[in-house]
Amino acid sequence: MAMDNEKPAPADPALPQGTATRKYAFEDYAFQFTTITGGVLIALLINGLVQWDSDRRLVLQARATIAQELANNMNEVRLVLGGNASRMANLDNALKLADELLAAEPSGERSVNLAFNIADLSSAAWDSAARTGALSHMDYSDVQAYSAVYALQDLFAEHQAKTMEHLTAALALISGGLDPAKARPDDIAHSASASC
Repeated sequence: MAMDNEKPAPADPALPQGTATRKYAFEDYAFQFTTITGGVLIALLINGLVQWDSDRRLVLQARATIAQELANNMNEVRLVLGGNASRMANLDNALKLADELLAAEPSGERSVNLAFNIADLSSAAWDSAARTGALSHMDYSDVQAYSAVYALQDLFAEHQAKTMEHLTAALALISGGLDPAKARPDDIAHSASASC
């Protein structure tokens, strides 16, 4: 019966009789609220810095990839334009042959070279930058400049496609191994008008 001998804990004399004791004071709640709010703000700041760094690296990578792609495309265009003189000479030779055949004159030309180079212009880096959202993190003026360059590139590609259509129409005359010297003048005139 050791329990009967234990004395109850003395009451706090500062508290009036019948008042319940509180476990935490207002200062404890304020401290916990401040700590939690500060922790959330620090987490948001760190998350923002990580996202900013990720976006910055994405933009840097997109710029480098676009610059390399544009440099490669420029080299392709230079190669095509560098062969322009020989292509024009070949075209003059072909037109001379067509004029002689239309006039029903015998021609000394026995071969015609209408080949030309086509620039392989890529826009994969530009498309990838748009799809990954890198363009939305770039300066507007940079995106506008890149857009203008790619629009010119598209125009050059359209011009190449039209040139290829004209060449195909001109070659239709001699497809299948036909001798242009034996072609009828109206067929030659039709092919010449289709290629212009």
